[in-house]
Amino acid sequence: AAGARVVVGSGTDPARQADARLGHAAIVAAVTRCEESNLQVVLAASRRRSGRPLRAVAHATRSFAEMFETRPPFTRIVDGKECGFFDHDVAASRLLVSQYAAELVPDLISAQRPPQVLLAGDGDILPELLGVVVTQCQYAGADVPRIDLVIVDADAFAREFPLPHPQLGFVADLHLHVKPLPLVLRLDLAELRSDVHDQPYDLAIVACRDDIDTLTLARNLAQQTGRVRRDIVAGLRPSTQVLRLFIDEQPLVGMQSHDL
Repeated sequence: AAGARVVVGSGTDPARQADARLGHAAIVAAVTRCEESNLQVVLAASRRRSGRPLRAVAHATRSFAEMFETRPPFTRIVDGKECGFFDHDVAASRLLVSQYAAELVPDLISAQRPPQVLLAGDGDILPELLGVVVTQCQYAGADVPRIDLVIVDADAFAREFPLPHPQLGFVADLHLHVKPLPLVLRLDLAELRSDVHDQPYDLAIVACRDDIDTLTLARNLAQQTGRVRRDIVAGLRPSTQVLRLFIDEQPLVGMQSHDL
């Protein structure tokens, strides 16, 4: 209906690649949930002989991309063909945090205090969100950001973000809280931090693998009056039925939802 040509099938199937005109496309973006399939599509595009310029990118996590980005065809541009990786969690994190971090500047500069940040949930985007918060929430005249990280699986998180890094304390005052998901969804901020009434969170971002869990957690936090200075930021998975319900208006008072 939008005028796009749709080919149904596996992106790694040479017949379907031919149907999709992979050999002539100027831009190829492989965005399936399978990183290996994305890699195969980009490699197939890089081997074509059409002589046309090509920009081909595969969606993959940082840990996966690091294994291949130092090897051909990702190391250099050859015959007008440029191949690379991208992670939409990285892009979403940068956009999301930059939007809200800028709003904190007046209060933090005038009070000369560090930002108080809460990140909670079990979503795959949380390691990237933490990395971006650490880099973007550094303010002149203020101490390093105080970050409470509430997650379900510390080992899985540490595979994407270096939690035990010896120099992390120089850039963030990080407090890690590991809880089962039911307790995360019922999170009591007063139990998490005894001083939360005196120093409410300046920014609270929640993201879970399931959108209903995200909304449940956001609603719970939004009802804890006086413990977060601004609306709770809720990250919803792209193109989901839940997200479509809230295109024109926010679902809950005290919450801002975003398409990750």
